[in-house]
Order: sequence, then structure tokens, then C-alpha cells
Amino acid sequence: MDDRDGQRMAARYGLDCFTVEDVMHYAVYADCFPDLAALKAAWERLRKFGDGLPPFAQTELLGTWQEYRT
Repeated sequence: MDDRDGQRMAARYGLDCFTVEDVMHYAVYADCFPDLAALKAAWERLRKFGDGLPPFAQTELLGTWQEYRT
């Protein structure tokens, strides 16, 4: 839940909030992507729907990918 108003409402109910990038980190660790190109492609598709999602290079996803693959 990236929306600030949604995050505030969730916090009032004691719910955890995850960003799109958080979910992608979990997906890397769940082995959802066969290679780095698939991860990048998925991120770029998501950016079309997420206002303000940064380019792949500005995320921590590459580091997560490298950590997971070693």
C-alpha cells in the first residue's frame, strides 16, 4: 500500500503496510523470476501503474537479486 492516506488508515487498525518495492523484494526471495531481465521487465511493467515508482536502477532490487543469487 503506497498511498499515504491508505498507509495512515492501515496504521490506525494496526496493519502492516508494504510498498510495491517491498513486494518485489519478497518475490525475488520466493524465486519468482528466472533471471535479472525478468525482474527488470516486471518492474518496468509495474511502473506504468504506480505513480512515482522510480526507475529500476534507483531501487534496491538489484542488490536483493545479487544477494539472493550468491
